[in-house]
Amino acid sequence: MREIDEPARQKIVDLISQRYIRPSKQPDHPRRSYAYVKRQLHIYEGRPELVITSADQIWDGPPK
Repeated sequence: MREIDEPARQKIVDLISQRYIRPSKQPDHPRRSYAYVKRQLHIYEGRPELVITSADQIWDGPPK
């Protein structure tokens, strides 16, 4: 992860873990398989990259 302050980093990791990643201990508990992210897409070493610096950049529905 790129350099962002620890509380913001932990909030992003917690959000993604709780809403979007299926826990290995509960494989039958489905999670969302997508998220909308507000950020500019860049190519880094030939691959697409989004740098997320705030959990507010991630949400479940399209922007209004």
